[in-house]
Amino acid sequence: FFFVFLVAAMSLAKMLRPAIKAMFGVVHVGGHQYKVTPGDLIQTEKLVCDIGEVIKLKKVMLVATPHWTAIGKPLLEGAEVLATVEEHKRAKKVVAYKFKKRKGYRRWTGHRQSVTHVRILDIQYDPLSLVEPDTAMEDKDATEQGKGD
Repeated sequence: FFFVFLVAAMSLAKMLRPAIKAMFGVVHVGGHQYKVTPGDLIQTEKLVCDIGEVIKLKKVMLVATPHWTAIGKPLLEGAEVLATVEEHKRAKKVVAYKFKKRKGYRRWTGHRQSVTHVRILDIQYDPLSLVEPDTAMEDKDATEQGKGD
């Protein structure tokens, strides 16, 4: 009976474990860097775009899978992240409270930042598209042929 319970508990743990997301990237949006995977929802500074609009985030700094990693210097050429704007709203209030003891000085101010919620749809990057054929060997062969003449 204990063995059956243990097997059932292990299979339940496997079902509840989040799926490993294959590709992720680091993208620069609104002055901040975010690690994103397809399906993520990120909260950024307010972006000037309509709700439901698909946007391309071109400031991609890193793209990685379990098999390879591409790092930009500082940005990765040819990489872009597709995202859709889900909503514009205001974040929770941040309160600044100033107080001086025994002086009767109290100041209470608050600030609410406008934010945009963005859903990541896809990370597009082909590492083989930027690899140029090795022309160094062709140049070397041409110079060797010129020496023999």
